[in-house]
Amino acid sequence: MPRPLATIVASGNGANALAAGMRILARGGAALDAVEACAKVVEADPADTSVGRGGKPNVLGQVELDASIVDGTTHRTGAVAALTGYLHPISVARAVMERTPHVFIVGQGAARFAGEIGAERARNLTPSTRALWVEKLREAGETPATIRRRASSSTSRLQTPCWNVPPSRIPSRRGNM
Repeated sequence: MPRPLATIVASGNGANALAAGMRILARGGAALDAVEACAKVVEADPADTSVGRGGKPNVLGQVELDASIVDGTTHRTGAVAALTGYLHPISVARAVMERTPHVFIVGQGAARFAGEIGAERARNLTPSTRALWVEKLREAGETPATIRRRASSSTSRLQTPCWNVPPSRIPSRRGNM
């Protein structure tokens, strides 16, 4: 029986990463390794403002990164969100899947885990995305200094989490939730 052709699908910003994944598949490597390699190319590209180094920052000027990965053979998953200070959230998400009983680690917990596994640290805010951030703040009548002052204030709305999200339970026609 002939081997099936390898196929990798990516969004537009992932097109330049496909070669990295295809090299892994061509030598008989695992699909998970190919997916991770492709994501790492995009995450490290400072010209891509959607993810990774060069990603657009939050209101505080921090680049928070998210990633998830699924092993199609075992159906195990791993994910991280709001990860700051690390270059490759995809590798951290994979470690969540492979090294922990968890599925999803967020924020400071994700950063702590990334540090524990020796993930590569990075300054993801580039000069160009910092300039975008400053411009957006200026449009809103703010500056980095006013944001820092408000964030450090104990009554700041920048620090107040939103806890009023109602839980959702939606049954399917078959009675599954």
